[in-house]
Amino acid sequence: MQFPEPQVCLAAWDAVVSPNILVLGDLMLDSSSWGTVDRISPEAPIPVLKLAREEERLGGAGNVAMNLKTLGCSVTVSGLIGKDSIGNQILEILANEGFRVIAPDMRGYGLTSGGTKKYDSNISEYRLLNLTTDILSLISALKINKVDLLVGHDAGSSVAGTSALIRPDIFKSVVMMSAPFTGAPNIDSNLSYQDPIHKDLEELNPPRKHYQWYYSTPEANKDMHLDREGLHKFLRAYYHMKSADWKENNPYELGSWTAINLAKMPEYYIMKLDQTMVEAVMSQYPKDNCYENWLNDKELEIYSNSFHSNSFQPALNWYRCMTSPYLNSDLKVFSNKKIDVPSCFIAGEKDWGTFQKPGALDIMENTLCTNYYGRHILKNAGHWVQQENPNDVAETLLNFYKNK
Repeated sequence: MQFPEPQVCLAAWDAVVSPNILVLGDLMLDSSSWGTVDRISPEAPIPVLKLAREEERLGGAGNVAMNLKTLGCSVTVSGLIGKDSIGNQILEILANEGFRVIAPDMRGYGLTSGGTKKYDSNISEYRLLNLTTDILSLISALKINKVDLLVGHDAGSSVAGTSALIRPDIFKSVVMMSAPFTGAPNIDSNLSYQDPIHKDLEELNPPRKHYQWYYSTPEANKDMHLDREGLHKFLRAYYHMKSADWKENNPYELGSWTAINLAKMPEYYIMKLDQTMVEAVMSQYPKDNCYENWLNDKELEIYSNSFHSNSFQPALNWYRCMTSPYLNSDLKVFSNKKIDVPSCFIAGEKDWGTFQKPGALDIMENTLCTNYYGRHILKNAGHWVQQENPNDVAETLLNFYKNK
């Protein structure tokens, strides 16, 4: 799971410089403080900083975009910011760097009118084909006719992959991150098929359930929609547990789609049957500030404030569409179609997302992508690879573009 913040910031450089690269990811504001220390606090054994100056720079996907710009690329960045003072600072930095900035909310998030908080609503607008149309609409609004490199992370990997699959005339290469994309459903796939994996998981000792199907239930939003403080702590634990900071993340290929194999993954993927997601992650709440370098409390507050106001239900509707074959059946028209533009895959070495669906990586690498430039597993990163290790992500993207 990667829930976006309340706004999407879409920015493009006015100058036309080759290559054209689209970066999708979280936009953050990194704050650094300089000063001197000449005494220890009498209240606690910590140094007291005499502040001399502060500096704020773009972090996350913004850092990747700035590095690409420095290297002479023409960049469009679709990132995530809050509708608050920090979000305004990010927009100001982007504008001062020569970006033309537009900040729409993602479908179902922030201030969008689409996406009801009620569970029993029509969720067809969250179909993958419709989300892909959103990307096309955004670049059309920016009057961009061609994107040399499209990058999508997590659920965005499927959107990026689908975009390259059906519109190679626009998207000239694609990078999928942290979640392998397997293409359009087979034309003869059974829309009423009930996967026995769920019954098999329930019969394990202890009984288990798959997180995506849990997210598709009415209970998921109720379980996670806590008070403001509780929500912030839950998200902190969730982001920590899926990062390289959680030392239990040591992923490997699982072999096949069986309950026994799936149960080898951490409990934030294959949960105990009677657990909520909050219960699954809170036992691993970080005991130190290891996350400060890539997701500090001010940045996390953007997420927690948004979900406290809007609930998780619109975001969870993405999962409901993913777990319902019928809702993505319109993609059958592209059955067996390949991604023929240059492509590659990037993930953190501590990310179980790479292997969470046994066989998916093999399909993407050996069947779907006909012009594939390899799997790039980056050190010192888990699921949030573009936040945990933005410099290596930028370098990998550039090397892929130059060598394709």
